[in-house]
Amino acid sequence: MREPLKDKNRLEHMLDAIDTIMRHHLVHGYYQVDSQIVWAVIQNDLRPLREQIEKYLAETDWDQWEKRNINV
Repeated sequence: MREPLKDKNRLEHMLDAIDTIMRHHLVHGYYQVDSQIVWAVIQNDLRPLREQIEKYLAETDWDQWEKRNINV
């Protein structure tokens, strides 16, 4: 039997990644970074994505979700 999906953990991991993505890529891959694209993502994409993830995490009944998805 497969282990149940861990969406909550994955979403929390995404929040952590959002918080650390510029530092990591700028420190370890600065020579490959297009600064205009990076700035556009920071300005336009990360905050709305973070808000959507936080809302989903807060509004989901994770105990009920686990019960429904135990046999995935």
